[in-house]
Formats: sequence, structure tokens, C-alpha cells
Amino acid sequence: MLEVLPIQTKAEQERLCSLTGSEYIPDALAYAAYGDGELAGTCQFRLAPDGGHILSMDRVPGHEDFQPMFVMGRAALNFIDLCGGKTAFFDCPVTDDNRLTVGAVGFRKRDDGRYAVDLEGFFDHPCASKATSGDR
Repeated sequence: MLEVLPIQTKAEQERLCSLTGSEYIPDALAYAAYGDGELAGTCQFRLAPDGGHILSMDRVPGHEDFQPMFVMGRAALNFIDLCGGKTAFFDCPVTDDNRLTVGAVGFRKRDDGRYAVDLEGFFDHPCASKATSGDR
């Protein structure tokens, strides 16, 4: 079973981040992803006037399941969108290890080198790309 849950306490956030190798960011909101009851990863993010900022999205070392990380990333974007954020930024390094997940979640590299996603209408048709959503 796949679960993505908000991390309820700062002590739990710090503990789970240590398991994924993430730097604990006390003022960040956070989610934890679980696959079959086992921790798969954590995501820390922040809301700001310019949108949402993913500060960390790390998997438990050796955990290779794509789905929990993907759903957790989309959950963070959905929260940012529901809070009025129109853009989200991936403010951590994009590496060979996370590049597929970062792209699948929806982030694209902009001309300025930052990875971002426009959330305007992003969840209106979650299974359609913006290029084809008007054609349906």
C-alpha cells in the first residue's frame, strides 16, 4: 500500500529526515512517503510570496520504488496549489538519482537554470499535459 502523510511533529520530521539523509529544516512543512508500510522518502517544502519551494525530496538509501516519491512530490505541489501558490520551485540539486522523479512530478528546467512548475490549472486535468488538455 502506498501512503503519503504530513509529518505531524518537528521531532518526527527530524527523525525521518535523518533516515533519508536530508538536512532537517525546522521551519519547513514536510511529508513522508511509505510503500507497504516502510518509509520510502521525505519531502520538505515552504510557502513563500513567489510560490512554493521544495527544499528537499530524498528517498531512503536503497529504496528504489518510484511511486511513493512521485506521489509525495505531487502531494506537495497540490498543497502549494491549494494554498494559492501559482508556481513551485525545486530548490535542491537535480542529480542522476532524482532527475526522473523531478521531471515526472512536473518540474522543468527554465532558461535561468531553475527547475519550476506552473501550477495555474496544473490539477484541472491531472492526466493531461497542458498542450493537450484543451483538446479534450
